Amino acid sequence: MLRDAVASVIEKHFKRVEGRKAIILLTDGKDVGSAIPQQDLLDEATEAGAMIYTVFFETSFLKRGWIDPLTFPRRRVWVGREQFPPPRPRQEQRRRRVERKNEQAVGFLTQLSEVSAGRFYNSEVSNLKETFKLVADELRHQYRLGFYPDRSKADGQRHVLRVQVDNPDAVVRARRSYQAASVSHGS
Repeated sequence: MLRDAVASVIEKHFKRVEGRKAIILLTDGKDVGSAIPQQDLLDEATEAGAMIYTVFFETSFLKRGWIDPLTFPRRRVWVGREQFPPPRPRQEQRRRRVERKNEQAVGFLTQLSEVSAGRFYNSEVSNLKETFKLVADELRHQYRLGFYPDRSKADGQRHVLRVQVDNPDAVVRARRSYQAASVSHGS
C-alpha cells in the first residue's frame, strides 16, 4: 500500500500546507494492494507541490548471507562472488524475480522523485544516517521558484517546464510539467 500511503499524505496532510513541503520516503519500493494506480500517483505528485525524496533500500536477503527461508536451516555462504552450496534452480528463479522487482521499484521511486523535483537515494541500511543528513542538508540549501503561467495557457492541458540558470555550479531540480487550469470563456 505504498502508493496509497503517499497519496494520502499528499491529499490529507499537505493540501492545506502553504510553503515548502517535502516527503522523505524510506522504502523497498514494492507496492502490494494499493488502490491508486502508479500513473495516477505520479500525476498527483507532479501537481502536489511537495518534493518527494525516496530512499530505497534493497530487500534481497540472499545477497547478505542471511538464512534462506526456502532451505532453512541451511546457511548460504558467499566467497567472493560464489555462493556455497550453489543455489538450486528454484532458488535461482526466486533470486532473479527479487532482482527484477528491485529494478522495477528503483524505476518507480526514481520517477516519483523526479516528477516532484525531489531526489532518489539508494542506501544501505548501514548508511541511512548519512543519507538523511544529505537530504536535510539539501533542504537547507535550496531556493524555491514559482511562476504564473500566461492566461492564454489556461486550457486544461499539460505544459512543459524548463528551468535554466547561468551558474555552472548550480544544480537544478524542477518539475518538468504543469497541468494548466481550465478557464471557460463564456459569453
